[in-house]
Amino acid sequence: MAKISTDISTNIDIECRSGDSIQLEVLLETGSVGSGNYFNISSQASGTIFQVVNGLGEHVISWDTAAGNTSSGPGQYGGIIVVGNKGLITLQGLSTQTNIPAGVYFYTLKCEGGAQKFTVMHGKFKVFN
Repeated sequence: MAKISTDISTNIDIECRSGDSIQLEVLLETGSVGSGNYFNISSQASGTIFQVVNGLGEHVISWDTAAGNTSSGPGQYGGIIVVGNKGLITLQGLSTQTNIPAGVYFYTLKCEGGAQKFTVMHGKFKVFN
């Protein structure tokens, strides 16, 4: 398993094979990596959104936890599992959810609620046959 240490709104490319299941865990920490101080998503945002769009801006994958679903307990909403008080976001796509044509798309992973909005990651979403 790879670990990436970075600040918020990092450009990271994701690659997968069309029709394969995917799982990506994002752990948001404050301070140094491994400090055990987690960014409390629950207190900063009421929704977590993962969107993949094509070159025309059309959504090909769109998962949204919706308002109020990032409370302290884990919950899964449309491919996203959030444990807000532990700073953990898991993107978990079934093969039927990633069955899109091969190509290069663009994605964003955002947390937002009210006036609080921030992009956690963004980049290319490359799909191969």
